Amino acid sequence: MVETRELGIYRYGCVNCGGEIDDYRLIYKAPCSNCLPQQTFSELLRKVKENIGNYNEIVKIYREAVVDKKGIEDIYNEIVEVENFEKFFEKATRGFKPWSSQLTWAKRLFRKKSFSIVAPTGTGKTVFALIYSLYIVSKNPSIRVIIVFPTRILLQQAYSKIRIFAENADLKICEESSNTDCIVIIPTLLMNAKNRRVELMKSVEEGRFNILLTTSKFMHKHKDKLIGKTYELIVLDDVDAILKSSKAITTLFQILGLTEEEINEAVKYIVEFRKSRFEKTPEIKEYEEAISKMKEKIKTTVLVSSATGRPRGIYPKLFKLLLGFEVGTKSEAIRNIIDCYIQPKKSLENTLIELIKLLGGGGLIYVPVDMGIDYADKIKDLLKQSGVKAESFYSGKSLKIVEQFARGELDILVGVATYYGVMVRGLDLPERVKYTVFIGVPRHKFSAKLESPSSLDVVRVMSILVNVLEGDEKRSVETLYGKLISRFRRMSVGAIRLIDEKFRKKLSSEAIEEDYMVQLLEEALKTARELLARSDIWNRLSTSGEIGIVREGDKEYLLVPDVATYIQASGRCSRLYPGGVTKGLSIVIVDDIRLLNGLKRKIRYIYEDVDFKEIDLDKESDVENIQEIMKEISSERDHVKKIISGEISVEKKLELTTSALLIVESPNKAKTIASFFGKPSVRVLRNGLLVYDTSTGKYTLSIVATMGHIYDLTVDAGWDNQGVEVKAGSFIPIYTDIKICN
Repeated sequence: MVETRELGIYRYGCVNCGGEIDDYRLIYKAPCSNCLPQQTFSELLRKVKENIGNYNEIVKIYREAVVDKKGIEDIYNEIVEVENFEKFFEKATRGFKPWSSQLTWAKRLFRKKSFSIVAPTGTGKTVFALIYSLYIVSKNPSIRVIIVFPTRILLQQAYSKIRIFAENADLKICEESSNTDCIVIIPTLLMNAKNRRVELMKSVEEGRFNILLTTSKFMHKHKDKLIGKTYELIVLDDVDAILKSSKAITTLFQILGLTEEEINEAVKYIVEFRKSRFEKTPEIKEYEEAISKMKEKIKTTVLVSSATGRPRGIYPKLFKLLLGFEVGTKSEAIRNIIDCYIQPKKSLENTLIELIKLLGGGGLIYVPVDMGIDYADKIKDLLKQSGVKAESFYSGKSLKIVEQFARGELDILVGVATYYGVMVRGLDLPERVKYTVFIGVPRHKFSAKLESPSSLDVVRVMSILVNVLEGDEKRSVETLYGKLISRFRRMSVGAIRLIDEKFRKKLSSEAIEEDYMVQLLEEALKTARELLARSDIWNRLSTSGEIGIVREGDKEYLLVPDVATYIQASGRCSRLYPGGVTKGLSIVIVDDIRLLNGLKRKIRYIYEDVDFKEIDLDKESDVENIQEIMKEISSERDHVKKIISGEISVEKKLELTTSALLIVESPNKAKTIASFFGKPSVRVLRNGLLVYDTSTGKYTLSIVATMGHIYDLTVDAGWDNQGVEVKAGSFIPIYTDIKICN
């Protein structure tokens, strides 16, 4: 029997019964002496020490020995569930084991906890959602899952992936929704086929599906067909439209089981609680009783994959109030891209053709947004005439074009460089896309006289002017710009379009209802026009070196680099795959060096190590270097293709991001540290404890605050010992947890 000496006793510390336990057992993660007798503990200790670092195995060792299994049984059951999921994940991906972060997400979902994933782009959030959905449906064919995507093309790619995952996991997918011995997966994009629309819509309305893959637009348009059913899980995958729209959030909570009246009451509670300066008045307590009942009604777990914008306003606060989490924003993407640029000696088009012939197939070409789809079609035609299998792809074109590109039947896709464009946010083909080419620096363009600007044009002009003004004039414009940008950030795309429509009508002298946003835009437009009419402002703009000023006929235009679109579009060539993140090449054919300078400066605020390298196609050394890079990238793509098809397995598990817990003392410090890496997601645990989830890139951190010491000497064991017992000549302190007084 191993002799042990206790140095302290901790109340409520036993992992099994929650009773008193000594520090020696805590070191070895053991239950207390009541649950695990000393003799048994001593016999197991050597085996436990051999497995130090393997918590799962230690729990299994103790569980076998504990007779009255309580808390340890719950822990054991979760470990088994996670291990089963890990095996399923590995089978579905043909040997790719889930990362630490993905297992953490799985644990939360097994506990029925709704939360927001805050992790870099390319860390497997969509893959996790698809495989987890398959896993829970395979265990219980009676449950339903909804996964919502922002675009049809992302939905299509997800449908292709989930079919592959299901096949790998030996799960049969129903070809007819009336079948019962298979999994029913309905992608709403199939409803575009006239011969299947009625049948599939009826299946959705009657709830005859296991997994529904849909878009935010479909969910809002056909909410009546989704309301009134029970769902195990709803996943919002990068869907800004839902998180920023009060109507869309209302629709979501109606699908979760609440009535519109209850949702309005919850919103009213948030408003009244603020008005009461967070004091619990009798009225507030009445509201809280109603809120508690609403929480009980919601049986569905909600998973929000990182949003690109910051949800603001009253309605997004319903997530925290009713689901126990606050949506955060995604941090920077994991990026493995060589960034280059060419200053062309020929025309942009001839330089492009020469470059494409050097790079080969597997490329995406982006034209400036101000040149539009007509120019994209022109580039496509020029490439075809040069013997390149190319096609233009933008909103409204057939998704079959992407399928042809994925199969290698097309070498090049040509699209428009706009942030919400289908080729900027809608392609995830790690085995196919090798490089991106921008024919002209991605930018925003607007008339210097601002004759008929959009609402966003006004905001962009103000952001430019702020940087060239000084003194009181600068402060005045900064204040106005701050009011505008803070409101735009919390608006959905649909709300911005509505404001834009109102603003244009106002400029055309049409009658509209009074709107504070329109008033702000009018004031900003008047200020911008006055400033742009001054020669000193033009001199400052023209010498900034980062803004393009071009003359077309008798008009002058301002060009501003669009760094968000560049990051998003170039990221198409560096994607997650089982084994890591693919390497990509991004090349900008420069049409205005000032815009490239602006792009370089802005992108370094996000990625410090991005360094644009110049390429000269007339230099043999540069051409050879590009050929070597493309040879490496092509070899990697062949490797990726074999992994995805299952020809070969992943050599080793690669952890792109690891889950970690960071404990600090102060709640303010926890929030501050989390905010260093973007807007954190917030989870509310028992007794109101807040956990801030954020990503550093390498780590997915959960940051909590202890709010001071968590243990102190007992005060209820009599005045004689002051919480310290004397045993065999030794002093043994007895600690208890410190309570929070409400």
